[in-house]
Amino acid sequence: MNRPSESKNMRELKELLAPKPVAETPPRPNLEFADSTVTRDKFTFFKPEYRAVFTFVPLVLLLLACMARWPYGFYTFLRFAVCASAIYMVVFASVMRNKFWFWMMLGIAVLFNPLVPIYLSRMVWGPIDFLTAMVFAASIFKLATAASSLP
Repeated sequence: MNRPSESKNMRELKELLAPKPVAETPPRPNLEFADSTVTRDKFTFFKPEYRAVFTFVPLVLLLLACMARWPYGFYTFLRFAVCASAIYMVVFASVMRNKFWFWMMLGIAVLFNPLVPIYLSRMVWGPIDFLTAMVFAASIFKLATAASSLP
C-alpha cells in the first residue's frame, strides 16, 4: 500500500481534470465594413486638403478644356487627372455610403479612362467637359457636407 504514490496519482488526475484558465485571445478586427462606424480618424487619406486637390484640379482642367483648343498632350493629361480624381471620389463616396456619387464618379472615371479611351469629336467633348466640371463642382459641396457630419 503505497499511499504517497496514490496521492501523487490523484493530484495528477485532479490537475488534468481541473478546468484551465483560457488565455485571452486578442480581439479580431471588424471585417464587416458595412456595420462599422465611419469616423474622421479612420480615413486620413480623405482629409479636406486632399479632397480639395482631387476636386479642384480636374475642375480647373475641365474648364480650361472648354475655353480653348489645346494640344493633344493636354487632353491626355486631362484624362489621367480626371480619371484619377474620379476614382478617388468613387472610393470616398463608397466610404460615405453615398450611392449616387459613387455611380456618378464611376461613370466619369470610365468616360475619361486613359487606358481604354473613348474617342469622340471636339464638338462632343466640349459639353461633356463642361458637365463633368459642374459635377465636380457640385461634389465639392455635396460630399463636403456629408464628410463634415462625420463624428
